[in-house]
Amino acid sequence: MTLPAKKSLGQHFLHHPATLEKIVSLAKVSGDDLVLEIGPGPGGLTNRLVEKAKHLVAIEKDSRFVDELRERYKGLESVEIIEEDVLKVDFSKLLIAPRYKVVANLPYNIATEIIFRLLDHRDKIQDMYLMVQKEVADRIVATPAQRKDYSVLSLTSQIYSENKIVMKLPPGAFFPAPKVDSAIVHFKVSPEPRYPLQNFPFFKKLVQTVFSQRRKKMINPLRSLLKGKTAEEIISVFNQIGISADVRPEEVSLESFAA
Repeated sequence: MTLPAKKSLGQHFLHHPATLEKIVSLAKVSGDDLVLEIGPGPGGLTNRLVEKAKHLVAIEKDSRFVDELRERYKGLESVEIIEEDVLKVDFSKLLIAPRYKVVANLPYNIATEIIFRLLDHRDKIQDMYLMVQKEVADRIVATPAQRKDYSVLSLTSQIYSENKIVMKLPPGAFFPAPKVDSAIVHFKVSPEPRYPLQNFPFFKKLVQTVFSQRRKKMINPLRSLLKGKTAEEIISVFNQIGISADVRPEEVSLESFAA
């Protein structure tokens, strides 16, 4: 009998066999793949990954499931169960070789933090297939065409990854059922930025600053960020990039933000 989920850990377990099979199929997991799973819980997805992958590392914070999984895969050298908080794991030591596939049903309450931690180690990761809330997935893949969802999350995840929703799931696919729809996002990760970028920390600060006033013309929050620069100097940068100084953040493409 499956152990009960802990609400404090954001646990919602996938239980539909056909859905679990489809996720592994979408991820194209094969005998050549090193796979990382986060939050395996009772191991429904884990069982299928073990069958396909060359090597599987699974990180689980809940000791109840760690004991169960270690017993289940005892003697299998191709499976490593790590008992740890994923937000504290040293991925630089854990991910021993390029390039891993990450396949996971993320705890929804910390999903965004996990995504950014994984992208910090993009040199070791080639693809991620991550289950998140549908509204978070919409922000991850958004472009200016989806103005309502286009956000800091869109830009800071897409600068190192091409993102696409590949599967949508209703609450009934999980136990216990969440109150929201869910979706799997495929992140095609790149070690280098998709557009020329010399300073990612400043890029991130830039988009955070302008999206804090997303309905205003970008030049207004930029003047507070670029202290010492005159309005004329800032406008000249807009002109060089080929966008209007009257533009609002939600109208500016990833490529233009990078520029």
